[in-house]
Amino acid sequence: MLINLGVKIGLIGLILGGLQVPVFANLSDSLPLQWDFTPPENGQPERREGAATRSPCLNSSQKLTTLVPRSGQGLTIQAYPTFFWYLPENAGQKLKFTIRDKQKATIYALEYLIPQTLNPQIMSLTLPKFVDHQSLKIGEEYNFRLELFCQVNDEIPVTFVESSLTRVFPKSTLPKDINNLSLLTQLSLYSEAGLWYDTLLTLVKLRKLYPNVPEFDLAWIKLLNSVNLENIAQDSLSAELNLN
Repeated sequence: MLINLGVKIGLIGLILGGLQVPVFANLSDSLPLQWDFTPPENGQPERREGAATRSPCLNSSQKLTTLVPRSGQGLTIQAYPTFFWYLPENAGQKLKFTIRDKQKATIYALEYLIPQTLNPQIMSLTLPKFVDHQSLKIGEEYNFRLELFCQVNDEIPVTFVESSLTRVFPKSTLPKDINNLSLLTQLSLYSEAGLWYDTLLTLVKLRKLYPNVPEFDLAWIKLLNSVNLENIAQDSLSAELNLN
């Protein structure tokens, strides 16, 4: 049960299971109605949603979806960013993640073995710091691909998605000690700077930390709606947050 303590000093105090939780009043107001990001022209088509399909392992109205802007591309300042996707209920056995650089060289690849009949999940992968002993390069664009396989030994996926990420230099408006600021403050700053991946990761951390705070759910729906992911916004609220 949430109890408003009526403290109005920029933050509102809430009691959640005996724990006092700081929450911005109208947190979702710090997020844009539309995510204004026009990617550079690269001539490469993006596919953030898997094609509609009916198969023994995937028969759902929802689709495998990368959580990215409508263009299929987004920005980050992180050297080792986190990628997110929505995985609908399925009976597949394997999920493969691959990230490649602009020259199509594989930077990192990982295969997940999926438990039988997996419920809807928000899944993620954070690029390990040991990848090639170097971070993603500033100004470089990277493509990542997700493939779902019905059987472990299948060579052709039942569905797949592709999206892109570009690491950029932090704007001068971002504090150098941003990692030391509260998650709530980081969320607002990343959003204002147009850093999609950083904004999404910060909001996921807040939802994971405070799963019963309605304001974070409202912010989640608004963020996905801002990139035209209304079709999964509501359903993804009840999806398990499976953070890797």
